[in-house]
Amino acid sequence: MKQFDLEHKIHIFFSGIGGISMSGMAHLLLDRGFQLSGSDTMKSDLTVALVREGAKIYYGQSPENITEDIDLVVHSAAIHRDNPELMRAEAMGLPIMTRAEFLGALMANYEIAIGISGTHGKTTTTSMVSDIFLSAGLNPTISVGGIMPSFGGNFKIGGSKYFITEACEYTNSFWSFYPDCAVILNCELDHTDFFKDEEDFRASFRRYAQNVRPGGKVIIHRAIRDIDYFKNPSATMITFGVEDNADYCAKNVRGDAAGQTFDLYRKGTFIEQVRLNMPGAYNVPNALAAIAAAMEYGLPLDVILLTLSRFHCAQRRFEILGETNGVTVISEFAHHPTAIRYALETARLLQPKKLWTVFQPHAYSRTKEFLHEFADVLSASDAVVLVPIYAAREVNTYNIYSEDIARILKDNGVETYCCGGFGEAEDVILTHARPGDAVMAMGGGDIDKVAKDLMGIGYTHGN
Repeated sequence: MKQFDLEHKIHIFFSGIGGISMSGMAHLLLDRGFQLSGSDTMKSDLTVALVREGAKIYYGQSPENITEDIDLVVHSAAIHRDNPELMRAEAMGLPIMTRAEFLGALMANYEIAIGISGTHGKTTTTSMVSDIFLSAGLNPTISVGGIMPSFGGNFKIGGSKYFITEACEYTNSFWSFYPDCAVILNCELDHTDFFKDEEDFRASFRRYAQNVRPGGKVIIHRAIRDIDYFKNPSATMITFGVEDNADYCAKNVRGDAAGQTFDLYRKGTFIEQVRLNMPGAYNVPNALAAIAAAMEYGLPLDVILLTLSRFHCAQRRFEILGETNGVTVISEFAHHPTAIRYALETARLLQPKKLWTVFQPHAYSRTKEFLHEFADVLSASDAVVLVPIYAAREVNTYNIYSEDIARILKDNGVETYCCGGFGEAEDVILTHARPGDAVMAMGGGDIDKVAKDLMGIGYTHGN
């Protein structure tokens, strides 16, 4: 387990500093008095805030950005070894760490580190746990993959005891983490550009569970297939689940557009009724995991329940932006078929006259792998508006396009529009949506621009 010395103030360069996790770590280092520089492809609100705090940022990546006074280079997953900055750093003999390696080294400075993993729900559950610890006055350091309403950011610098973070499986990133507590929300195949198959995916989560520090905890969903596979002999396994034999169990779950209510049982004993201030049955397991993490560390039950009753999701997690011309506009990050199904089921609770989904597929490999699953789940919409696939880190060697989803949807009898860009998609909505309808802009890329355009906030038409 690597550990980074927060007392030794060196000059660190972040390649890809504008990413949400990278920018968060950069804020921590600036707060601790480190000299920080970095680069990204374009200016953003995140990079502007870092410059304001004292970082030096280059726009565009060049070997000249790696100056002689730099002591360490950290790079995001989007930056590969053929990047000119990394090639220059290697030629200079500078130490180089990935974002995950560096985050893991930061975590090692904290007595209690909680890492929250899973195919779905990481950001929501990390936000829940973080808000509970904040409400209890424990001042955790927090790294989360979305903007949290409670403090208006994705990274919070706290005290030296508690560190709460998302733990992402992509490229086995969470193998660099050695938490005191590993939460595993679910384990459903994703990132097929990296993982060979479902068993390869499960093996990655098993390795993460084995990283838990001796005497620590693995908090895992009871419904995951063969959970004994994930046991760590030096850690305690704690289970959660809905209507089953779990250590933390939700029974009598009921919900509507205003939220969810359930009865909480711990090891078969009724504890209390829980109220969540957000719709969607899929949030019940997320809340159970957060409750388990908080109760296992002795946080007061009244604080836990009050925090959850007031909790609002991070941005783009079924975020209802408001109404425009009588049409409800929702921003949603879902980009895996299961998460899309959950989001559409939740949107139906609003009882719209017509449910429109503006969908931006995320990554060519994922679209190829789940082509028919995407079409199946999107068929729960009354109308689907497709925009081009968000490339993310890939090139289209898969010969896959949004038109392929559109073709299946049309065969299924779904009203479908396939658009060349955001502006065209917005025009479809502005032309056809009527008062009482709901529009959900959904995907893991920059489709949030459409939602904000429709509300008249934040952006102009994309392309």
